Amino acid sequence: MDKLRHWFSRAWLVLMVAGVVILLDQWTKTWVRQTIPDYTAMAPIPALGEYFVFEHVHNYGAAFGMFQGQGNFFIIVAVVV
Repeated sequence: MDKLRHWFSRAWLVLMVAGVVILLDQWTKTWVRQTIPDYTAMAPIPALGEYFVFEHVHNYGAAFGMFQGQGNFFIIVAVVV
């Protein structure tokens, strides 16, 4: 019983952390869309401008722009999975 309780508490923690990460991800995407014009960059902390810059770009593919224009591929993968 203790192992099951430990597993549930650990699973709850993982779900909470994942939820916070997803919320932060969506919040930053919304902030960038509303604040930075398309295809431009902005340094939110001017002193770190050379090292820390947000750039508003569009990714029309999967991770890192792979498979751009391959919508049918994603449909097939979604159906199979």
